[in-house]
Amino acid sequence: MKNNMKIGTTYRSHIERSRNVFVQCSSVGDSSTALRMTKGTINKILIYARFIICLMGGITLNTQAFAQKIITETFEEASGKGLYPIGKVNTPLGTWTFDGALVTANEPTDFRPKAPRMLASSTPDEPAGSITSDFDIPNLKSVKVGFIGFKADPGYFQIEVSVSRDKGKTWESLGTSRGRYDKAAETFATFQVKDEGKKQSYRLRISNDSAPRLTRFNRINLTLVEIEYGK
Repeated sequence: MKNNMKIGTTYRSHIERSRNVFVQCSSVGDSSTALRMTKGTINKILIYARFIICLMGGITLNTQAFAQKIITETFEEASGKGLYPIGKVNTPLGTWTFDGALVTANEPTDFRPKAPRMLASSTPDEPAGSITSDFDIPNLKSVKVGFIGFKADPGYFQIEVSVSRDKGKTWESLGTSRGRYDKAAETFATFQVKDEGKKQSYRLRISNDSAPRLTRFNRINLTLVEIEYGK
């Protein structure tokens, strides 16, 4: 994003400077000197325009994830993580920390391949499995989460969504959502950011807030994380 802004500013400054020169040259008259300067200025504008057009082709690909107001993360293109202990997972959107969570393409009990699986907590006082963004989301407005529990696991299952404005030092819960009791289909829940109008940047955490079990086997698959943000 910073590269986009820098390039755009440079381009505008070149165009503005060239335009001023063009106006000054035009006001002098039809002298050969003025004409040469005018042609040179036009050539410079064309060169800058071609350069920016070519460059923007590459920039659009690199910043496409944050070029729109709604971003969808399914983790289907995520790097694999086959164990529950804390570790990093890379996706096209950025890097996430998986703690008590994994993502794998070859686990038949998951709702679908590459649907992150999170464990419940072992007791009410222990942390539950979670995934946390290692990147900041500008002016986050809402988060929509799709999830489903494992049919073999007893007890209720639900998720909690939290946000941090200080890069993960402190967290504020946006609420919880309990999934379908029969676990026959996904549940979708949307969480609104309470102070989204203050133009803050947020990190995002999604936790398995299901009924605690000593085995931690109140497992949840995440199927969708949809992030809405604005300027």
